[in-house]
Amino acid sequence: MYDMHKKLNTFYEDHVRLKDERKKLAGYRDTNLDRLRDGLDKLKLPKFHNHVDQGSFAMFTINQHPNNDYDLDEGIFFKKEDLPASALDARKRVEKAMQEGGGNFAKPPEALTNAVRIYYTEGYHIDLAIYRTYTDSFGVEISEHAGCEWTSRDPMDITNWFNDAVVTRSPSGSFAKVEKNQLRRVVRWIKAFSRSREKWDLPGGLILSVLSEECYRSD
Repeated sequence: MYDMHKKLNTFYEDHVRLKDERKKLAGYRDTNLDRLRDGLDKLKLPKFHNHVDQGSFAMFTINQHPNNDYDLDEGIFFKKEDLPASALDARKRVEKAMQEGGGNFAKPPEALTNAVRIYYTEGYHIDLAIYRTYTDSFGVEISEHAGCEWTSRDPMDITNWFNDAVVTRSPSGSFAKVEKNQLRRVVRWIKAFSRSREKWDLPGGLILSVLSEECYRSD
């Protein structure tokens, strides 16, 4: 049987795994966090106290995309008392703050059902998911996401679950002659394959990641 290992690895490095573009996306993220701070300042509104990367960017499974259709997710945390009581009003506030913060966007920032989306002419878009935090009567910090309504959610649960699975389930170098973090590479390959035909309508990246972990066998 012909050994395709080197050819596949070359294709993976050249056409699948995101490299330099990741720094550019991180720069867009940081710029928009600054815009949000500036917009809240102009509106004389309380600032957010924390933010975290979410989704494929945080899980390191984001791939190259020929049309620059990159989706970057960022969780934005405010204290509960610093946001309106309505989840929709909270998203609308961030939408307005982003518009006040300035920037040359493909279209104005928009409050969608689960996040505030920022569009770029290159094809990128950044989703700012809005959270409020408070401490309950037992001293436990609670975070709630502003979707259709406020729902309890820790945005790091999925990221931590996947990153832990990559470490614990991928074969170690002492038992197999493969590079570390094989599970992550498998997920990247499957996500790349799922987008290889425009007419295909396959599940999104998160579902593919969950199914990949469920069916993954290191050998």
